[in-house]
Amino acid sequence: MTATPYLLPRETRESAVAAGNGTVGPYGPSNYKIFDTEDVRVFAKAVGDIVFADVTDACTIAKVTPSAAYDYFTVTFDALVPLTTSWYHQARRVAERSVAVTRGGTLDSNQLEKELSKQATVESEVRRDLDRAYSAQLGSDPGVIVPGAPGELMMADAAGNIVGSGENVATIEGSTAEAVAAAAAAAAQAGVATTKAGEAAASAAAAAASASAVNLPAPAAKTFLKRNAGNTAYDAITAIASSDINYVPLHAPSVSRDLQEKLGRAPDVYDFMTVARDGAKANWGTDQADCKGALQDYMDWIASPVINTNAVKTMNLGDGVFRYTATPVFNQVSGHHGINIRGNGPHSTVLVADGAIPGLQIGLPTQLWWFRVAGLNFGMFSATGLSLLSANAVPGNLKNGFNLTGGQLEGRTRTVPFMRDIFIGPYQAAASQFQRGIYAVDCGGMVFDNIQSVFQNAATIGTHVELASTDNTTDPTAFKFTNVDFAYGDIAIKAGNDCEGLHISNMVAVAQNKGVEWLPSIGGEPQFTLSNSHINSYVTCIDLYNIISNQIHGNNIYSLDTDATLIKAYGMSRSSIVGNSFKGGASSVMVDLDGAVSGQGWSRIDDNTFETGNIGIRVGAASEYVAIGRNSYRSVTTPRSINAAATHIKVPGYGAKATRSTDVAVATGAGTIPNFNLEARDDGNDWHDASGAPGKVTVPADVYRVQVRGAVEFAANATGDRDVYVRKNGTTVIARQTTMAAPTLTSKLNVSAVDDCIPGDYYELVVQQNSGGNLNLIGTGSWLEIAEV
Repeated sequence: MTATPYLLPRETRESAVAAGNGTVGPYGPSNYKIFDTEDVRVFAKAVGDIVFADVTDACTIAKVTPSAAYDYFTVTFDALVPLTTSWYHQARRVAERSVAVTRGGTLDSNQLEKELSKQATVESEVRRDLDRAYSAQLGSDPGVIVPGAPGELMMADAAGNIVGSGENVATIEGSTAEAVAAAAAAAAQAGVATTKAGEAAASAAAAAASASAVNLPAPAAKTFLKRNAGNTAYDAITAIASSDINYVPLHAPSVSRDLQEKLGRAPDVYDFMTVARDGAKANWGTDQADCKGALQDYMDWIASPVINTNAVKTMNLGDGVFRYTATPVFNQVSGHHGINIRGNGPHSTVLVADGAIPGLQIGLPTQLWWFRVAGLNFGMFSATGLSLLSANAVPGNLKNGFNLTGGQLEGRTRTVPFMRDIFIGPYQAAASQFQRGIYAVDCGGMVFDNIQSVFQNAATIGTHVELASTDNTTDPTAFKFTNVDFAYGDIAIKAGNDCEGLHISNMVAVAQNKGVEWLPSIGGEPQFTLSNSHINSYVTCIDLYNIISNQIHGNNIYSLDTDATLIKAYGMSRSSIVGNSFKGGASSVMVDLDGAVSGQGWSRIDDNTFETGNIGIRVGAASEYVAIGRNSYRSVTTPRSINAAATHIKVPGYGAKATRSTDVAVATGAGTIPNFNLEARDDGNDWHDASGAPGKVTVPADVYRVQVRGAVEFAANATGDRDVYVRKNGTTVIARQTTMAAPTLTSKLNVSAVDDCIPGDYYELVVQQNSGGNLNLIGTGSWLEIAEV
């Protein structure tokens, strides 16, 4: 069936939560279409805020094509949006009726389609909001929420309603803080620094650090642990000035053990930032080297097999902006099974590499990156809830965000490595440079979820994610991307040799060069899936080579560049491109196919919408086994361009029609098979051989039912009868017509039949007449046609 011009997929009609990039925008385009810009609401949350606020009135919503009735859109803010601000948009249409769907008493199909889609958008948005509403458990009465005063603690009453408790959160926190302060003061007056006081100090310092929105502040003056004169153990000291706070190197395992014993628990990153020593002082606002030192000590503790006996190491980073000019290194130790790096979210835990340096390095330093993982045994690696930002990059020094390198980072043997809730982008837009956001080499498969990589306004841009390999001995496996946003890079996702599966869903990608590039040279059966995604690129949206199985379903793929190629798939077999929306420039090719892997089966292109372009579907000379279904075309110069040398190419009405250019004499009494030396069409060159077997049409591979039709015209003659029939495989008559001669008119006969068949069956048109002599069959009035049904 033909797709509606106002396509509405199953979707929640909202964006993922995004981060600002230091500009007003425009941000977009969106991943769903709207009818009116008034249907969109924008919500934002600055750092420190608890809930998102409606900021639509401070934004401009604009369709990508202003004149389009139903189109994607962009959002431009009235003021700069910093990196620490998160935001999203939603469609919130209010139902209305303003245009009739009839004209002159008849239905206007376009207005009806538009009205049905408008109403369906409202239903989708209501369904989304109902699923998130406060609801009652099955069998109980719904409760009521009675808002309390600002800062009031909420509680449930006996009826299940959410009501104010009368207690203020600030009052409760103040009472708690006073109690802690009183305990600390008592300990100080007694001159005894106990382990419990040390715990209170560490907790207070962590709270102070997490409250910072820019750089980690100096911790408050409380009791801290202190290295003794011999630097061999920890003593407790009383409150000291914040200017005396500094990290203490902890490279000796015995010292690290002593710290853990004094704290009574495993230390976290803030414990290393609040350990005091005599002498050197640190200013957290300007001395980022000390931040690096504290992170280094924390990583040393994590890496130590003597102190930290866990097989899989976990690095917990709390709230704050960790900014540094030197690189902490995770020193890999034989026997490690992996590392987990965890933050509190990409807008809470921020790592800033200040200068042309790596961020956190795990493994041996060999090149520039912010975060490197190498040689992890059995592949247990995860990173969640972080932002990696680049600041003040030295010109000419390109680098990677996450650098994941081979060895045994192979998830298929144990646990699949994953990255989740990650933001990668510029910290200072004008100076930052990017080679890659994520670089994975010789990795045996990973899962990427909720990844945002934004290279906007960077001095140099590169690839957001590159999956590369030069080691074909590494077992290949699949990479999965879900809920990912890539903006302003050269290529969104680039995959190389040792990748046998690339599966992408819910991606929004805007690229200068290509959206997805996968050009493997290995054998096997590489598989590619892309669904529910939006791709806009200036050169090629999707570039694939020798991928055995492509499943490209339900995407919006477009480029306004004049001569862009939207999908370029060379060597594609056993694939489907179904239910997508394409929009190109004036000279663009929207689907470009050439070549195939022989014997792998049919590829299908069906139920797509093609809008604005030079060629909708181009099929090259080396292509074979491609079935082109019923797609929709609008303002496309050439909907289908099929090279005559391509074989087994199905189009709607797949078949052939053979004709004659000259008359032929038919002898009286005997059956004659006329030859057809011309072809009105022969789809895929599959049905008729005008030079080798011009008198018949033959059923090609994978066809099992056909309709055969024929027509002949005899010259005028008053004697006898005229006869024509369709014969199958030289023996079986499946359709026939006989008529009496007309003395002054030509005799015209037509036959038609639907027949079950198998590949290799053939059909001929046989003619007879009994006028008593030769009688001409008129060539221009005679033909044989066959089509799959």
